[in-house]
Amino acid sequence: MNAHPEVVVPTRGRVKDIGRGVSHKVQIVELYLQMHTETEIVDRTGHSYESVEAYLKEFARVVTLADQGMNPVMIRRVTGRSMTLVEAYLELYRRYDEPDYHFRLAQIRQVFARDRSDDPKKGPGGFHSEGDLP
Repeated sequence: MNAHPEVVVPTRGRVKDIGRGVSHKVQIVELYLQMHTETEIVDRTGHSYESVEAYLKEFARVVTLADQGMNPVMIRRVTGRSMTLVEAYLELYRRYDEPDYHFRLAQIRQVFARDRSDDPKKGPGGFHSEGDLP
């Protein structure tokens, strides 16, 4: 793994988010922002399509909440994700929030909007109105 850091190996710690191993999520989202297809990401990382889609939806929620002016602490509370992951996603968002990547960020926002519209029980921000706050 150390010899080839560009290859994300789905170890138990990374897949189950045990310990500090959440960087694979950021790496997968970053590959998507760099215009890699989901198939390429699955092949390159060994993660399932479902996992890749879940990470993209998770990132889309963070982006949407940040766009609405929420601070990182509130984003963490609303999403139920760790502060480390929220901050990593926000850093990734800041890094890629430039004209060359606006198309891909728009696609990310559409993922969130589509996910939110698929579930009529979800309220503002795309979360169920009850029980989503920790």
